[in-house]
Amino acid sequence: MENEKIVYEKYLKARKNREDNNFLNELDEAYKYCCPRRYNKSLKTGDEVFDSTAIHAINARVASNHDALFPAFREWIHEEPVGKTIDNEKTSVAKQIKNREDKAHKALELSNFHIEIEDVLTDALFSDGALLCFTGTPENPLRFKSVCWDCFYTLNDYEDMPRNNFCTRKLTGKNIAYLWPKADRTKFDANDDIKILDVVDCYTYDNTAKENKYTYSVFVGDKAVYQAEEKSSPWVVFSQKRRASQASGWGMVLDSMSDIKTLNHVHKDLLKCADINLSGVWQAEDDGVINFDNLSLTPGTVIPIAPGSKGLTPLLTHVDLNLGQYIMSDLKDNIKKSVQGSALPDFSQGVRTASEYQMREAEMNKTEIPIMLQLAQASKILVERIFEILESPAMMTSDMYCKPVTDSKGEIVKTSFVSPLIRMKDKAQVNEDIRVMAQAAQIFGQPAYDVIDRDEVIKDFYLKNNFNPERLRDEDEIKQARANDRKNDIELAQAGVQPQKANPGNVSL
Repeated sequence: MENEKIVYEKYLKARKNREDNNFLNELDEAYKYCCPRRYNKSLKTGDEVFDSTAIHAINARVASNHDALFPAFREWIHEEPVGKTIDNEKTSVAKQIKNREDKAHKALELSNFHIEIEDVLTDALFSDGALLCFTGTPENPLRFKSVCWDCFYTLNDYEDMPRNNFCTRKLTGKNIAYLWPKADRTKFDANDDIKILDVVDCYTYDNTAKENKYTYSVFVGDKAVYQAEEKSSPWVVFSQKRRASQASGWGMVLDSMSDIKTLNHVHKDLLKCADINLSGVWQAEDDGVINFDNLSLTPGTVIPIAPGSKGLTPLLTHVDLNLGQYIMSDLKDNIKKSVQGSALPDFSQGVRTASEYQMREAEMNKTEIPIMLQLAQASKILVERIFEILESPAMMTSDMYCKPVTDSKGEIVKTSFVSPLIRMKDKAQVNEDIRVMAQAAQIFGQPAYDVIDRDEVIKDFYLKNNFNPERLRDEDEIKQARANDRKNDIELAQAGVQPQKANPGNVSL
């Protein structure tokens, strides 16, 4: 267990990293313009924020990320054995893994995961998003909690992993005693029961330990009132990318803030112009009653002029390019492309050719998948935490209790998590293989099939496109079916009957 002085120094360093270079103020401004529901100060939308392009783009991007990483009511937790598995044990190991995956998905659907992950993925578009995964009850094993973006600090360890995490709160002494009954009450003053105190509870990673060990600490001010050693941490931190000079995450929203603020300013000026055009600015002869000091150019202003004078009259050029609309249109497109990412053409834009969709999909695979892989790194830590809870003794009476995967000798088989994005990439690859195979068949005919293992290509197509593997024959059955087909072809040939075959030229893409 780490010394409280070391833990507190880590907290100060993490806080300094996040507050350096005015970073928290930049984040505060970004949330104000782009995500008012997560903005923690008073805000009158319409008095300060006049454009919602970024808000809608963020909502669309979060929904897209949610569906790509953690699709609801669909399987996204996939494990595979680490290393080689003996052939006669592959079926047994695969069944155990499938059973664990089903139980984990059931536990997730019973939990509040899909509610809390929305805020976490939103915060990850700005900087870092933090999710806490706690042990629940045997009936509902998993409990999740998102952490507000301005209440936590993260410090990476020597492997550049966010394993040191600190959450700040404001609590009274009574609240502290209720939340941590074992807290050292001797470090409290007499009036602290009703006084609002600055509290930091944190999980820090011990780099010197041989095994993964965390120190859980609770600080009131700079004094540790509680410390304990933990084998794991409930923290899972999501981020998309980092800036060279910034230790915290740097999301795509911050990259677009110049366009977002400019668009908001242009929108504000256009509304002011429309207000003046509707109400007008009027001239009236100065009768000595109007006070010049009280005049301002607002809608409905009356400007005094000398009797008989026409006042200052502009020369009309009869040209109104309305440049504001052009500027707003370009800024909106830039914001949507930067925050929302590449997308296929919408149906409202008319019927598009298959080749255009194919090219746009290829562009998305090149640009979106690398960006999303950074988010997917945290999903691996999340899955490890989920199985750690489901394998714990506290869940032995639960229907969702998971046993470790074992071989015939009873030894534990290590497994690794396969990201949904990796599966997405595999799906894109096998679809491309099918397209190339069909194109080759159109050009070369039957010889195009003779140089490849069609059974493996078809099997990959089913598996990568989420077809139920229980509906597939095993390899022995497939080989027997192929042998029977060849036997029937030979018998038909000997009888002088030509077997019916599909025309390779009619293979559909």
